Parts: sequence; structure tokens; C-alpha cells
Amino acid sequence: MSTDTAFTKSDRLTEVSVYYKEFSNIVTVRTVAAEYLVAMKLMSGRLYKNDLSDIAGILWEHQKRDEPLTEEIVDSAVSKLYGGWADIPTTSREFFQSTFENGDYEAIYLEALENEHTAKKALLDFEEQHPNALDEDNINTIIEQAKRKKETDAMTLKEELEKGKAMTKEQDYHTGIIKKR
Repeated sequence: MSTDTAFTKSDRLTEVSVYYKEFSNIVTVRTVAAEYLVAMKLMSGRLYKNDLSDIAGILWEHQKRDEPLTEEIVDSAVSKLYGGWADIPTTSREFFQSTFENGDYEAIYLEALENEHTAKKALLDFEEQHPNALDEDNINTIIEQAKRKKETDAMTLKEELEKGKAMTKEQDYHTGIIKKR
């Protein structure tokens, strides 16, 4: 990223932020409206932090207040901060679109939060097993592999439970025949 690009994006953020407070004449704190926070979370789009759950949580909170953030409002914020959706990660764009289509922000928030915790744990486990091997290029691959393993483990467990239920029914059937005799 060039210095000009970083400076321009920083300027854009300053333009949309609002002065909040200054501490000791040293640190100035500014805030941003929810739609710009959503836009920034979309740009970050980290699967192992609270970016996606924060997006759903903000949408949910605004829905509860009866002040919903619309796709158009967020789209405008993304355009103002980043010049459009081109640089927003694909996973973020897909998450955003499916979230609005679904509309159950509470359920999406809870699911995203669980997925982020699982992803973070997978990365910590990987780092423990393979020190210094984790980097920006393999994070999503490691998370995806952990997700597939979890799904496979869940399917195996479900199959074992179904098999156990079938065996119990079979035993109950045979026990019933024996009791009748």
C-alpha cells in the first residue's frame, strides 16, 4: 500500500468521524457512525477476530432499536471510505449479502461468534504445534481445514449416535419378543 493511499483512507475516516473528547491535550478521541464501523469490519474481515460477529451484532442492535441499517446505508459508507466494494474481501462481501438476505441478525451473530472462537482456537492450536509457521498467507487455509475437520467429526459423531439408536431399537425389539414368550 502506498503512503498516498494510506493517507487518503485516513483522511476519509477523519472526514466521517466526529470529535468526542481530548485527553491531557495529547490524545484526541473521535467516533464513527455504525455504518462506517461496519464498513471497516467488512474491510478487515478476519475470520478469527470479532469482525463478522461485530457486523451482525451492530445490525442486530440497530434492528432492536428500530433504527435498521440498510444495505444502501452500508454501501454508501463502503463507497465513501474505500471507493466501493472492490477491495473488500470476498468472505466479507458474501457474509454481508447472506446476512441481509437472512435477516435473523441475532442467530447470525451467535453463529459468527462461535465460528470466530473456533477459528481462533484452531490458529492457536496450529501455532502451538507448528511454531512460527503461521502467516497471513496460510491463516484462511488453516481455518478452513479446521472447519472441515470439525464438520467431519460432527458427522462421525452423528453417525455413531444414529448407529447407537438403531442398536437400542434392535435390542428393545428383541427384549420385547423375549418378554412376550
